[in-house]
Amino acid sequence: MQPGHQLLAFDVVVHAAPHRSVPARQVVVEQLPVDVLTVTEAELPPFSISFEQAMQQLEALPGMFVEPDGSFVWKSTDAGLSCQLDGNLYDRDDHLLYSTLKGQCTSEVLDQWLASIGWPTQSVVMQDLRRGWFLTDSAFRTIADR
Repeated sequence: MQPGHQLLAFDVVVHAAPHRSVPARQVVVEQLPVDVLTVTEAELPPFSISFEQAMQQLEALPGMFVEPDGSFVWKSTDAGLSCQLDGNLYDRDDHLLYSTLKGQCTSEVLDQWLASIGWPTQSVVMQDLRRGWFLTDSAFRTIADR
C-alpha cells in the first residue's frame, strides 16, 4: 500500500447538497469533532444531471457494471488495494434524485465515482445510514473508516 492510501468503508445515501447554508451540530467520533448537518431529506434537491447522464458516466468507468434500472457494481484497484462499490441510482422528474452507495474504496476511487454524478461542480451530502447523520463530503471522509 502506498503512503496516504487507505480504504474507506461506508453505507450511505448520496444526495445533492441544499442550495442554502445548513446549520450543523458538532459530535465527537473516536475523539474527532465532526459536524452533523441539521437537514431533512425533504430539504435536499435533486442533482442537476439526469438519471441517464449519470448512467452513461458510470458506464464509462473501467470495471463498472450498470443495469438499466440504475443498479451498479464497480470493482477496481487503486494503489494495490481492491475496491468495490455497489448501489442504485434513483430519479424523479428527469433528474437524478439520489444514489445509495455501499462498499470500500480509496478516496481517489470515491472521487471518480462522485465525478460521474456531477461532483465537485455540485456539492454532495452523505447520509450515513449506520448513524443516521447527514454529513458534508469532508466530514463523511473523516469518519468513513471508523
